[in-house]
Amino acid sequence: MRSIEGIDRLKGQEVSPASREIRTLFLSDCHLGSPHARSAELLSFLLSVVPVSLIKVGDIVDGWALRRRWRWTRTETECLRRLLDWARGGIPLLYAAGNHDDFLHPFLDDFGLARLGREFFHTTALGRRYLVVHGDRFDNELGTPGWKAWVGSTGYDALFWMGVKVNQIRRQLGLAPSDFAQRWRNAIPAAKRHLDAWEQASARHAQSHDCDGVICGHVHTPRNRRVDSVDYVNIGDWMENQVALVETVEGELRHWGAEAVFQSAASTILTWSRTVSTLETAG
Repeated sequence: MRSIEGIDRLKGQEVSPASREIRTLFLSDCHLGSPHARSAELLSFLLSVVPVSLIKVGDIVDGWALRRRWRWTRTETECLRRLLDWARGGIPLLYAAGNHDDFLHPFLDDFGLARLGREFFHTTALGRRYLVVHGDRFDNELGTPGWKAWVGSTGYDALFWMGVKVNQIRRQLGLAPSDFAQRWRNAIPAAKRHLDAWEQASARHAQSHDCDGVICGHVHTPRNRRVDSVDYVNIGDWMENQVALVETVEGELRHWGAEAVFQSAASTILTWSRTVSTLETAG
């Protein structure tokens, strides 16, 4: 799929007939430029949808990985071009910068085509108000220094690489893929305690802004549950989980995973509603 011919085939893919009406698309942690980016699958997804509003919640491009070793393909370029085409077509595009794309922090402003910030507010069709933030700021609140975050990122890359190799062997043996990296993280008590504390910190931050909930990314763990009396919704990622978050026209927030959307070229993916979401910049 990374060949020029494969990309051209993807670009000829048509948006499928309406199977579900979606009000807002949230996308996080694509890590384009990383050796583990699933850019071909992401491009297929982006070419199959026409959203009314898009909120990108950080780490779409992995500046850390690119600084270690420059790696960029035409597929990554086509992913960014698709997003810019949406913006030029009048689709509201908000970008809450994260830590792997910290090169954007000096440029947080409204550029017309896109609004860059660290946090935004989003009001659903049900009138529920959410704070939208990548989430790396909660590492600082929990006393996680920047160097430790960098080491953790490098360790995650190694764990992800091992997971890829394990699944290659499993496929050769006729076995189903395994969520290797996720299983290892869940098996480490300290990692689970840190995630629980991180979720509580994000919930407190939403409460401090009088919000009904928080929508975030960063930890690559898709979730939708109540934490300390607020809605905690983690988008997940497009590397390990290949998942996005959508808001339906009824105001329901739900995850939309790769297994549901990449069944065939004829039945992919979503057709989006014409309702414009209410968005405001967080102060």
